[in-house]
Amino acid sequence: MVRPMYRLLCAAPLTLALNLAPASNAFAAGPAETAFTEGSRFLAEKNYPKAIAALTKATKLDPQRAEAWADLGNAYLGQENYSSAAQAFGEAVKIKPDFQVARYNYAYSLRQLGEYKKAAEQYQSYLQRAPEDADAYYGLAESLKADGQLMAAADAYDGYAKAEKRPGQQQWIDQAKKTAADVRAQAKKKEAPSKVAAAPAPKAPAPAPKTAAPASAKATPSPKAATTQNNAQGLAKAEKTLLGKRPVAFRTALSKLQNNKFADALGLLEPLVQNRSNDSMVLAAAAAAHLGLGEAQEAKKLYQRAINHSSPEAMPALLLGLSEAERLLDNEDRAEELLRQAKKHPAVTAELRRVFAERS
Repeated sequence: MVRPMYRLLCAAPLTLALNLAPASNAFAAGPAETAFTEGSRFLAEKNYPKAIAALTKATKLDPQRAEAWADLGNAYLGQENYSSAAQAFGEAVKIKPDFQVARYNYAYSLRQLGEYKKAAEQYQSYLQRAPEDADAYYGLAESLKADGQLMAAADAYDGYAKAEKRPGQQQWIDQAKKTAADVRAQAKKKEAPSKVAAAPAPKAPAPAPKTAAPASAKATPSPKAATTQNNAQGLAKAEKTLLGKRPVAFRTALSKLQNNKFADALGLLEPLVQNRSNDSMVLAAAAAAHLGLGEAQEAKKLYQRAINHSSPEAMPALLLGLSEAERLLDNEDRAEELLRQAKKHPAVTAELRRVFAERS
């Protein structure tokens, strides 16, 4: 199953659950924010030429905004312009090294360009933060094999087979295991010289002939992408009655989430999850951090726990977050069902309806 091209991978569900006011940050009314918002809207509409024009303007006006570079890369991916996409994603991860979806797309773009060694390096960097992402292992394996690093490729295929937990993928797991064995055998043949029968004036042993690695039957995983237009809304000012009941670390974590510093936010939230195991907003914040890091399985578990302890008012936004986690796991039917539940929930807000309209 191929992943959808564009996905909401941000703290928007949590933002909506907290009933936060629009951000009043430095971007709020400036030309850079206007260009970014327009570009993100065109990107969501798959109007790639207009998206590229607006997002290019946004990156010129604010060259340190990683989200603008990432969305520009997504727009170029929509046109299959992998060279320009790789440049944009490279800028995004240079600004924010923990911007996981941008790094995944960077690796994907490099692989499409045939820059297999660089692609492998980016997949390896990505996997350090998301060791359970099966598609990343598969992309790494394909890159290493194409680069001639056969033993490492075999290990990556095995990594895919171990990490793949999604239903209906057994044929690809079996294929990966077979490919790993074939690639290892090929590497050993390449290392060992062929034996040559004795003959007058024998020639030096020749290396064994190369055998073509079996073509993988699996479709190339489509890139992940972040729809970042909701990041313009912020975690800037929550209702005092809501945040006042929670530690300062929680408010600091929300600020980290707003700035896509997911790893930093998670470091603050993990102790709170242990100490406040029934606090739906703490659980949802930790889920959002995992989601931003591409750790969909952990995000799913935490969103489910948050829903079990949630008030009715927060339920639609948490269902939206759980839907995004299911999409990352390629559980498309389940994701759509959760999205329908969120839309029909009696507590759905006007702000959520706007998000649904943008995503339809």
